[in-house]
Amino acid sequence: MMVMFVSFGSSQAFAGTLFWAQLVGDELHRASTSGSQAQLLLEWPQMDTPVAIAINESAGLVYWAQASGDRISRTQASGATVEMLLEWPVVQGAVALTVDESGGNLFWAQTVGDRIYRANLDGTNSSMILEWPLLDNPTALAVDSVGGKIYWTQTFGDRIYRADLDGTNSEMLLEWPVLDDPVAIAIDPVAGKLYWAQQVGDRILRADLNGANVETLLEWPVVDGLVGLAVDSQGGAIYWAQSIGDRIKRADLNGNNVTTVLEWPQLNTPVALAVSSSNQVAPAVSAWGLVVATLCVLIAGTVLIRRAFPYEH
Repeated sequence: MMVMFVSFGSSQAFAGTLFWAQLVGDELHRASTSGSQAQLLLEWPQMDTPVAIAINESAGLVYWAQASGDRISRTQASGATVEMLLEWPVVQGAVALTVDESGGNLFWAQTVGDRIYRANLDGTNSSMILEWPLLDNPTALAVDSVGGKIYWTQTFGDRIYRADLDGTNSEMLLEWPVLDDPVAIAIDPVAGKLYWAQQVGDRILRADLNGANVETLLEWPVVDGLVGLAVDSQGGAIYWAQSIGDRIKRADLNGNNVTTVLEWPQLNTPVALAVSSSNQVAPAVSAWGLVVATLCVLIAGTVLIRRAFPYEH
């Protein structure tokens, strides 16, 4: 018995998927974490003035919040269909979004009323879990499903807080001058680390999940105009989007080995970033690959016919 294996392209060290939203064209894109196979998934009018995105990796879904219509919607990782989940007046001035896959919850923060809400992943059973004065001018959200905590950054007081997933037991972890104008936050639950990006000084920092052991990993000019941050624990990398140069960059979790993954014109005015550790990008097959695949199918078919009719000529 002969078994034939056909391979299209070489294996990549970075086999995850990047998703980003951008204001130019009101678009949602994806690409391999290596920067290859960039694809447009959605554009206006399906998406309008996006402000935040989040991934439900196990279900292969991408969620986003948009300013136009004050809506939260979702789509498959392929962008095949769009489902609007929540809108005004439940959603008002959303600025951040995150998914708790294990708990089956969607969280969003909004500036109107300075509130954090929680809902089921299909948008049902929404409820407010935190509001002013417990939070003031929120800018970013992250969830630690393992530890059962929700984290948020806010510009008032330049602070990072956390609370239980129902909004109870809130505590302040960090404040100015340790952080200044935070705009993005991400969790590495495997290593027990909290990452955040701030525009003052153009820096990416990290600390333990309780706020201890603060480290500055990256700063200007390596980072410039930060607008998004994502952690791929499995891939061992952090990713960030920046408005200066319209770029997505990558580094090791400790800040080493910085590289540019994508840049203009592949992306234009990015506003939000998310990463999946799994490959959710359809493989690109070259013309030569199609020829080889076709030949393999023809050969296999010929062998089967001859075995079925061995004495016919």
